[in-house]
Amino acid sequence: KARAAGKEARAADEAAGGGGGRRGRPVRGAVGRTQRRKAEAAAAEEEQRKAKPSPRKKKGKGKARKEEEEQEEKPAALKINFFSKSFLTQHVRDIIAFYEPRVVDPAGGYFQSFYVDGTPFNPGFRQIVSSTRITINFLLAGKLLGRPELIKIGKHGLDYIEHVHFVASRGTYAFSVRDGQPEDLTEQAYGYAFILAAHAAAVAAGASPDGSHVARIFDYLEKKFFLPEKGAYLDTISADGVVDNQYRGQNSNMHMCEALIAAYEATKERRYLDRAALLARTFTQTLAAKAGGFVWEHYTVDFEVDWEYNRNDPTNIYRPWGFQPGHQAEWAKNLLNIHRHA
Repeated sequence: KARAAGKEARAADEAAGGGGGRRGRPVRGAVGRTQRRKAEAAAAEEEQRKAKPSPRKKKGKGKARKEEEEQEEKPAALKINFFSKSFLTQHVRDIIAFYEPRVVDPAGGYFQSFYVDGTPFNPGFRQIVSSTRITINFLLAGKLLGRPELIKIGKHGLDYIEHVHFVASRGTYAFSVRDGQPEDLTEQAYGYAFILAAHAAAVAAGASPDGSHVARIFDYLEKKFFLPEKGAYLDTISADGVVDNQYRGQNSNMHMCEALIAAYEATKERRYLDRAALLARTFTQTLAAKAGGFVWEHYTVDFEVDWEYNRNDPTNIYRPWGFQPGHQAEWAKNLLNIHRHA
């Protein structure tokens, strides 16, 4: 059969030549050769298939059993279901299982840099976004899974945020710390959003007795970052206390909105939800109307769309150029959560 298939392919090869030869002979080309190879491969595969014994048919099994067997044969990746509470809960367990045995630094805070196999590197470097997000993960996972030891790990991180990242002499939080000492004292609204969220998580998990720290961070942001006439927060204040009036962005405001929703859920204080709703209107309605209905990343100081910011810097992970699909989804999540509490 393979030889017969080869002859058929050669005939197709000749036909594909188009009769362009001097005496009417076909000119063989790449198309014909490809067809021949495919035909020969197909014939060989068919021979191998027929050589295998046919599987026995099992009798007496109902439709439900058959569907169960088919489900068992599917690859694990096909069983992912983000609409399933049990799947999501197990997903949380799996993530925590990676970090729990290796993330805690007994001297304070968390190790934050790992290779894919779990080996740590750069152990002395701590950044506020990682410090807060790991704290949030352990606090909320402990609450979800009913594991107080995870909440204790989260409290360990919160203590580091308040005693190492926080610089008491300045009343501000260091964006990064190296070997226990403040390194970058730039104040970023992006970082403060996660500090606010961490304290909200502590209240939600029972690691903080009340919302006083949530209120303290909110009030500080009100004084230093909020722009009431714009319905948004500014992004950056230098270590010398100078406001960056060259840039405004959506990313810090998106996470601030998320943190404010968490603050409301933890404390039930309406001012946090009202502020979240204001940010959502500003970015998903007022400003999105200037960008074709989508949320653009970067704006001028007057909140006009800046189409060129970081166009030539594709490696910038905090201020990437272009529409970011993930950020559209995050705003959608914020809108749904605001609607849920309205």
